[in-house]
Amino acid sequence: MAFSVSAGLVKVGYTLNLDDRIRQINLHKMGAATDWTICESIFCKNAGRIEVQVQRVLAKFRVDVGYGAKEGSSREVFQCGPRTAIIAMRKVVRDQALAGQ
Repeated sequence: MAFSVSAGLVKVGYTLNLDDRIRQINLHKMGAATDWTICESIFCKNAGRIEVQVQRVLAKFRVDVGYGAKEGSSREVFQCGPRTAIIAMRKVVRDQALAGQ
């Protein structure tokens, strides 16, 4: 999970390489921001499923944001504080663990 202070946005996604992904997000200027940093990361099985469920929990905060340095937009971005997103992610991970998934 990444956060941009300047844009007030959170990005929910998964990757195998956090450092490279943050570099890419900043290079592409997601949401016109270049100050993206990791605000939380959890290594887990079924990361894709976790990502989708966290995004569902945060759906009311979803915003489409463009990239400042390339074509396209991202739907993995939410206009909420990192605390809100972190709580959502931890709950989804906990619920998955309790369900044995």
